[in-house]
Amino acid sequence: MPWHKKNGAIPLLLDVGVDLEKLSDFPTIQELMLHRHLYAHNLGVIDDSYIEDLKNLTGTDLLDKPEISSKYPAEDVYWFEPLGRINLYIEAVRRFCNELT
Repeated sequence: MPWHKKNGAIPLLLDVGVDLEKLSDFPTIQELMLHRHLYAHNLGVIDDSYIEDLKNLTGTDLLDKPEISSKYPAEDVYWFEPLGRINLYIEAVRRFCNELT
């Protein structure tokens, strides 16, 4: 993620000659990894960190959505909308991996 700066994959792979930021599907891969983290570590329940990271990465502010802002943070809010784009993410990963070879 861009906010990992020195500890993330971008500088690590740049050291071995792979510039992830030049790969066309890299922003989609970053978004996919953000969502993966939400489901793997938070069971799909949004929190302040996810809301802020999503806004920083994609410009999407979940708190602008009435179905979120009417409940969050007083209640647990599950966010499954990204799962509707799973085919887009699968194809982006396929293209991304092909660009790496």
